[in-house]
Amino acid sequence: DAIESLTQYLVSLHSDETLPATDTSRADIEAGRGLYHRIGCVACHAPMEPPSKSVANDRTIAEMAKLTAESVRLGDIARKFTVPELTAFLQNPMKSHPSGRMPSLKLNDGEARAVAMYLLRDQIPAGMTKSRGLKFEYFEKVIDNPEAFDREKPDSSGTAETIGTDPATRTENYSLRFKGGITVPKDGEYTFYTTSDDGSFLFIDGKLVVNNGNMHAEFEQSGKIFLTAGEHAIMCLYFQGSNMFALRADWQGPGFSKREMAASDLSHGEGEMKPTGAEAFVADKEKTARGKQLFSSLNCAICHAQVGDSGVMSSKALADLDLKRADGCLSVNPANGLPKFSISGADRDAMLRALATAAAFARPLPPAQQIERTMAALNCTACHARNGRGGPQGFRRDYFTTLDGKNEGDENRLPPNLDGIGAKHDAPWLANAMLQAPATRPNIAARMPLFGDDNVKNLPDAFIKADHVGH
Repeated sequence: DAIESLTQYLVSLHSDETLPATDTSRADIEAGRGLYHRIGCVACHAPMEPPSKSVANDRTIAEMAKLTAESVRLGDIARKFTVPELTAFLQNPMKSHPSGRMPSLKLNDGEARAVAMYLLRDQIPAGMTKSRGLKFEYFEKVIDNPEAFDREKPDSSGTAETIGTDPATRTENYSLRFKGGITVPKDGEYTFYTTSDDGSFLFIDGKLVVNNGNMHAEFEQSGKIFLTAGEHAIMCLYFQGSNMFALRADWQGPGFSKREMAASDLSHGEGEMKPTGAEAFVADKEKTARGKQLFSSLNCAICHAQVGDSGVMSSKALADLDLKRADGCLSVNPANGLPKFSISGADRDAMLRALATAAAFARPLPPAQQIERTMAALNCTACHARNGRGGPQGFRRDYFTTLDGKNEGDENRLPPNLDGIGAKHDAPWLANAMLQAPATRPNIAARMPLFGDDNVKNLPDAFIKADHVGH
């Protein structure tokens, strides 16, 4: 009853605005799969698949199980989030977690939506109906970079029988994006073609297969890929500058010669993604009122912000706690009215030892210890090594790649070692690297996360003080 009342109250704090439904998109889910495993999510969270070069054997299975056990768990997020909610969270995690433990990876709208759809793929409805053809987005501007499409808002959208210029409403200065699925009849090698004036790109399962980019007269380009029988994600991008225009997509494979992709080859989902096990919510004023009282009496507002009067009860200073109390909040069985944190024995012992010296908490740490503590708290050591500690280990190293795919040398694909970094750079450079500045090593696919100014603003000065000889 308390949980139900608190739920009613917390829901009442939110807007009644209904979030838009999200149509299933295999192409977006596939794009999210690639981003999740490439940009740094798997530095903290468990990868969903082995590294691309790994061989399927007992060692790989054991390594993947070990990674899962050591990683920050995602939990049953398919029950917790809608796609728009998780998209918004991924773009600004510190709105919900100001401590910075979940950082921003500088995802734009399209990237965040793709990762959200991938993580929530269990929401794809069983027996989802499909329609012939593809979904399209039309942009009244030239977008000649595939990654830039996600940063733009389409001027219109709809469905198309096949890939072509029909959705465009003018003859110059526009772009199109087609997304959906393509049904592959049997296992084998397939060749895909685009003929375009000006540029076009064709992706299968998130992989660029046909690169027919740049401004040019009508020209055909092709690419090959091995595919298994069944449905695969397809996406075609096209941009038209001026003068003549053309766009056509063909394919050939085992059992059939080169031909244009037909509507019967292509499909788009008609199902909507929504939280698994979702139930209609019925507001109850009495429970909402009781939930508000519980929020105050249970001291929820000490940790969580809320709208209006918090009613926060006072709490003791750490130095005043009775560490020998048998039923305190660190005990196995806390007294009634105290929260139960389910702390492990080793963690409980470590916390009690630390609290025994709580009076020293107010003293600032020396720079080297401040760096060590912050890097541990924010899990910077998942990517960066310093003084012999941290850096990607084991299978995790194989998920760090370069944007150009060459992956030549660890220094070109792994985040840099931070030994002596305070002696190599000044404070403004370090601050820029930790905040909104462009990547200092732009060819590394993993992105430098943003933890927020409040969480890292003291690090540049600490690095400089700790690393300058003679300080």
